[in-house]
Amino acid sequence: MRKILIGIALLTSFSFAVDLNKKQIENLNTIRDIAKQMPNKQGKTFEDTISAISLVESAAGTEDMNFNVEDKRVNLNDSSVGVLQVKVSTARELSDRQEKYKYLKSKTDKEIATMLLKDIKFNTEFAIDYFIYNYDRFKDDNYFKAISLYNGGIHNYKYVGKILNSLKIIEQAKKEGLLN
Repeated sequence: MRKILIGIALLTSFSFAVDLNKKQIENLNTIRDIAKQMPNKQGKTFEDTISAISLVESAAGTEDMNFNVEDKRVNLNDSSVGVLQVKVSTARELSDRQEKYKYLKSKTDKEIATMLLKDIKFNTEFAIDYFIYNYDRFKDDNYFKAISLYNGGIHNYKYVGKILNSLKIIEQAKKEGLLN
């Protein structure tokens, strides 16, 4: 039994080197700076969670970033774009719920997609507001539900698992001094 406990202690204390490139670190620090300034109603910020979401969604802005808003074959309303892969339809949905996004009603899908793709600050603020909206509307298990709802469903266990794994990378990157 003692050998098993020692083995478990060694496994849980094992650390690894984080393999993030310069662009990922830059994007993650930008995301974190924005997230730290956007608490929910209880004053909680979600910089680690939003950073993990960015890693899963776009490898922190290094994958799925060559989206072409001019491609007429693409359904822009259903397209996920930017460093946090926000859907244009989600932008429209939140514009109905939050006053600060009402101006999006006058924008075309192409204009919204372009804003989400090209402006990391807008993409991040929007993603955080959407996450907080989902977090604050549930009384029980709100963290799990907010993460699940970020990517397609209230019981998206697979996605939550990916985020929890990415949180380990975020924690290690903070320990290594890569992230603020």
